Amino acid sequence: MNTPYVSRKQWLESREQEKGSLLFYSVLGFVLLFLFIAPFHQGLFLMFSYEAKPGNNIFYNFPLYSSYIFIYIALFLTSLFLMTSFKATGKRDMLLLAVWLIPLAYLIPVLTRPASMYLALQGLYAELMYASFFVISWVLARNKKGAALVQHGILYSGYALVIYGLLVWYGNIQAHGVIIADSNGMRLTSSFTYANSYAAYLIAIILGALYMIASSSKWAAAAGNALILAPALLSLILTLSRGGLVLLPVVLLALLPFIRLSGQIVMILNLGIAAVTAFILSGPSTRIGAELFHTSNAALSAQAWLQLAAGSVVVALLSAVIHKYVPPAVGKLEEKFKLRYARLWFPLVILLVGGIGIAVVLNSQWVLNLLPENLQQRIASINFQQHSVQERGYFYKDAMQIVNEAPLFGKGGGTWAALYQSHQSYGYASNQAHNFLFQTLTDIGWAGALLLFAFIGCIVYFYVRHVIKHHETEDGRRHFVYFIVLVAILAHSFMDFDLSYGYLSALVFIGLGGLLAGAALPGTKEQELPITSGKAKWIYPGFVLLLSLCMLVVSIRLLKANTEAGKAYNELSQESVQLEKFIGFIDNAMALHSTNADYALLKIRILNDVYKQTKDKQYLQEAQQLAARYMDNEPNAHGIHEYRYQWAVQDNAQQALAIASESIPKYPWDMMWYERVMVLSYEMGYAAGEGKKPAERDAYYQKAVGIYQHVQEKRESLKSIPSSISVPPFEITKPMFLVLGRISYDQGKYAEAADILRPALSDNLDSSVQRYIARWYVAALQKQGKTDQAWVDKLVAKDPNESEELKKLAGA
Repeated sequence: MNTPYVSRKQWLESREQEKGSLLFYSVLGFVLLFLFIAPFHQGLFLMFSYEAKPGNNIFYNFPLYSSYIFIYIALFLTSLFLMTSFKATGKRDMLLLAVWLIPLAYLIPVLTRPASMYLALQGLYAELMYASFFVISWVLARNKKGAALVQHGILYSGYALVIYGLLVWYGNIQAHGVIIADSNGMRLTSSFTYANSYAAYLIAIILGALYMIASSSKWAAAAGNALILAPALLSLILTLSRGGLVLLPVVLLALLPFIRLSGQIVMILNLGIAAVTAFILSGPSTRIGAELFHTSNAALSAQAWLQLAAGSVVVALLSAVIHKYVPPAVGKLEEKFKLRYARLWFPLVILLVGGIGIAVVLNSQWVLNLLPENLQQRIASINFQQHSVQERGYFYKDAMQIVNEAPLFGKGGGTWAALYQSHQSYGYASNQAHNFLFQTLTDIGWAGALLLFAFIGCIVYFYVRHVIKHHETEDGRRHFVYFIVLVAILAHSFMDFDLSYGYLSALVFIGLGGLLAGAALPGTKEQELPITSGKAKWIYPGFVLLLSLCMLVVSIRLLKANTEAGKAYNELSQESVQLEKFIGFIDNAMALHSTNADYALLKIRILNDVYKQTKDKQYLQEAQQLAARYMDNEPNAHGIHEYRYQWAVQDNAQQALAIASESIPKYPWDMMWYERVMVLSYEMGYAAGEGKKPAERDAYYQKAVGIYQHVQEKRESLKSIPSSISVPPFEITKPMFLVLGRISYDQGKYAEAADILRPALSDNLDSSVQRYIARWYVAALQKQGKTDQAWVDKLVAKDPNESEELKKLAGA
């Protein structure tokens, strides 16, 4: 038997192909695992906040940092694959270089003066992950099988998440935050723990499933994908997301012109059937879910699943029928009537008919009565005057004020969370700007935002041009699920903070990478770019390799730090806390992740608590030194300002007053700081008066009165806020009334003092402030030769010593 001769060159090429194939499928495996694991961990939410509950950030950051390690291993393998087969053709592939300019835009504020160093670095790390996904997705999507598997992975992981959410809704699984109850009723959030972002994700999954049904060549595949339609649409209804319900048909209409007429009709028919089924099921599902939220009932849960299963099977069977008969019939009509541009005008027909249909339904009470009451209310409140729309208007207005502080390059990731309180129109609480554009502008300014949206726009342009030319071919349709996911998530992100979820942002960049790969025109011989020929071909893979190794080391440190911080936090939950163990854990965490303000604030809190218990100033000094060190990187950290004030007010009133005064512009809707400035100003002014320094006394008193006037101006500005918006209270506090009354009393304006203090009187005299208000009110009347015996009696009844206090004041 003769063995065929194989040259050394052929043998080496064969070995390279084998290595390349192994690397390719290894990377593909990592991406598919990510797609199926990551969404179940709160969608990798980027917790752009700190100070409130350190345990929350530790909880959210663990899967995020784990994902970083995961993706940089995949990026490392991708760099090795690129070394064997890196070929970029056409100017569009230069976007492989341009994508790294986006993390660079987030790096610039880090190197200058970010609003928060900790949050800016969090943003930078996230953007590096997204850019990595873009490159990896581009590599995988250039291969037919790779593109198909990734797109199927995106959809099938979505199907799994839909089932998971309903398992919780029907009481089969207990999971915190998957169902929330608010003023609108119960809302399904799945693992995202936020209904609106889950709705955005569901839109992508529903439209992706519809496209898979329309593009399937076999009825079984179409029916299989149709099984998820009713559960997914029911889940969308259960989110009670008005934006989701409105945006689904809008995004569908935007996508239809890129799809063949037969595919459009198949998608519309399937959506209509599934939507009717989901709306019919929504009433029973809402009632059952509400009952199972409070109690366990296996029979009731089984009933719900049987109803859903029956509805899903009906939808799947009808989908199979549609798949068999509709496309051939539409093809014959197109051929007979020469409907060449029908795919362009048919969406307009759907828009017209659908608009009329929706108007009829919304004005048909008998139809609305079929829906759950909370869903009826949500649908009825879809308008531009409802509070959530108006609230967002103020968010966007306030965001532009932040942008104006650093218009060119922004102030880094998390800028909104760090600065919104200093620019807000009223005292709302929101660590998110609820809009991708405005949040991006605050993070990286106009230069960075233009770069990012130009990058996205270029890829979409290249892909759309490709699809228009090749919409009838398999090549033109091969990457369309990427496009669906990108458009759906991006469209909704302009109404909410969907892209603060690392998983949803990753899907966007996976989609962009897939579209760039899909935009390569078949049958053309484009010139290979200089970066992929000769020695230059090693530069890009080498850069990716170096970056992946560096970020792998950084990510491991982040995860180890998070683990150590978790141990420290868990130590605090023990019955007997061992301070040495806690300090050891938290010091390890801070050594590994030195810019993490969460860790620093946690340590400061414990050191401060220990000082209060032991009075050992060593703990106080260490806490103060740590706070001073972090103030430079975290100038807007409320917690650090609070600790500094508490320390200063004990023995340095002047410093405490300065801290409180500088905090007012940072937190202009926090009445506590105004109260502190007024109280300290009065106390220091009174002391100056006792020390025979009338000018100094008057200056302090004037400062207190000026603060009060400023508060009144801000209260007046609240009258312009629409009544539909629930504005948090911004009321003058009792200590502030007391200060104003005392100032007027000290200045001999007794009638004015009584008038100021009278509205602040309360029958509850348990607190010292209330007793002081009543005492000085009575004293002000006495100085005018008047009295209010009822209040004298109340004071004396509460404390007999008040009689002597009033006599002293009367004789003073």
